[in-house]
Amino acid sequence: MNESEEQRKRKGEGSLFQYNGYWFYTYGYTVDGEQRKKKKCLGHVEKFKTEAAAWSEAKRFRDQFITDVNTGKVVTSRVETVTCGELLTEYVAYLKAQRKPAAYVIERCVEANIRPFFGSKRVARLQTADFEQYRAIRTEKVSDATVDHDFTYLKSALLLEFKKTPSRVSRVPHIQKSGEDNVRHGFLEFDGYEKVLAQLPLSLKSLFVVGYHIGNRKGALLGLEWPQIDFENGVIRFIRLQNRKPVPVAAPIYGDMQGWLRRQKAFRDEHFPNSRLVFFWYPADCEIDPTSKEGHGGRRNEPGTQIKSFYASWRAAVKDAGFPELLFHDLRRSAVRNMVEKIGMSEKRAMEISGHKTRSCFERYHIVSLADIQESGQKMDKWMKAQRSENAHQQSGRRPKKR
Repeated sequence: MNESEEQRKRKGEGSLFQYNGYWFYTYGYTVDGEQRKKKKCLGHVEKFKTEAAAWSEAKRFRDQFITDVNTGKVVTSRVETVTCGELLTEYVAYLKAQRKPAAYVIERCVEANIRPFFGSKRVARLQTADFEQYRAIRTEKVSDATVDHDFTYLKSALLLEFKKTPSRVSRVPHIQKSGEDNVRHGFLEFDGYEKVLAQLPLSLKSLFVVGYHIGNRKGALLGLEWPQIDFENGVIRFIRLQNRKPVPVAAPIYGDMQGWLRRQKAFRDEHFPNSRLVFFWYPADCEIDPTSKEGHGGRRNEPGTQIKSFYASWRAAVKDAGFPELLFHDLRRSAVRNMVEKIGMSEKRAMEISGHKTRSCFERYHIVSLADIQESGQKMDKWMKAQRSENAHQQSGRRPKKR
């Protein structure tokens, strides 16, 4: 075979050449419509006795490389260069477009913690060391379970892009979780309820009372309007979203709710008669006290407007009441426990009032009906007495009398 025939045979198979005593091989390929070249050092010239042996090694590499291209292991430049910051931005925009309830909270976490560390990092170059370093930095201030939540948001952003066609993410890296239990076990007892209520500003008192009684989510409560409050029948009727589908909820007005809601309506009728909102900022809480470092609504809120965020006011009140770690969400599990354990309400009805979707809340909070426990104990006690009586009669040679 002459030289021209050898060149025709290898046409399209790439180029083989020597440089500084090494054999190199280059191969052109196309992926996602993009023309690219792959260069490979095959080894020192002494490794191969002939050029044909070098070609044989080059073909082996080429065949494996073609397989990698066809299976998606070889990615384009747009995949190699996309950053976590780009995908985080698209993920937050997606949550807002879908009107996800947690969009605001996730966005705050992304901007405050995740983006500053991962924003400029390329997705294709993410390594286990990156996640370990982030955890080491974050756990100086927060728990491992909180970091697990951060990683969940990051991974969701990567998965959102990974499912697209074509995708700029060729793989979603494994992120090891800490395994820490982040379930809160705290409950607010009745004496604590009265202490916190006394410390809260006027704008939050009625909201706190309703939250402690029926245990609905903060967002659902803040959106309540007066047409949904039925004083005559003692019922609060509103619509909550479950999997983006409207679900009607009917919660009873009981305990302190009646008095505080009527007080709230009287204040609304006098000062903000056109407002439909049940919970709003009071004028007194929209003034900043120069002698206090902790404000309430402050000048950033207008009297009569909807309450959206009250973290500073809540933190100051629970601290003064002696419960500095108490979260507003803790009222949710407290209300469920009161309904089931204290009142003896069925789990199904408690879930309908509190807005829980599944029974898992009872398992997570270790909530069981006290009446059920007592009834079970009585049945077991009766069985034990019957067994002891039967054994005593058998030992005496007599059968127990039938009752």
